[in-house]
Amino acid sequence: MIQSRKRKEENQRKHLKPGSKPRIPERKKGILGVTSNHPQQLPTMPPTGSISRTEHFSAAHRLHSPHLSDEENRQVFGKCNHASGHGHNYVLETIVRGPIDAKTGMVVNIEHLKRWIKAAVLDVADHRNLDADIAFFKTRPSTTENLAVFIWIRLTQLMPAGLLHKIVVSETPKNKVVFTGDGLADADFRDCVV
Repeated sequence: MIQSRKRKEENQRKHLKPGSKPRIPERKKGILGVTSNHPQQLPTMPPTGSISRTEHFSAAHRLHSPHLSDEENRQVFGKCNHASGHGHNYVLETIVRGPIDAKTGMVVNIEHLKRWIKAAVLDVADHRNLDADIAFFKTRPSTTENLAVFIWIRLTQLMPAGLLHKIVVSETPKNKVVFTGDGLADADFRDCVV
């Protein structure tokens, strides 16, 4: 800061008319007592941060919509519509966002986040057949998109309001669904029972 001020003064002197003095900007004390040329800005909110937790679970399913005929299901879902179903090793990334608490230095206690994910998702979906074991998928196909909706609803039922920011559900290393809760209706929440 001092070096850049000296450079400015030297540059001003080079371009001055003989006998005039360089213009030096007024320096103000900042919020931390540090002298600065910038106007004082007071923080209005605590800093905001995001925390991400990744978990893995395995589940079976069959892509089959109750709203389509058997032939339409075969055409739409191909081999994923096989009557015996198939399974995935899903990867769930849960991202929460909020103010960083001044006392704890945390957005959320990671132990709480681990417990919420376990109760909302792992205890319900790990080593299960999504279609047979979870009522939510009786009326909708168990696509990764709908699985993300299910997970979002389950997590928001356990977490403080507004904390959940985004989830990413990976069905394979190449196929991921990102969901932020947009477009949910009350009916979605009513249907989300295990």
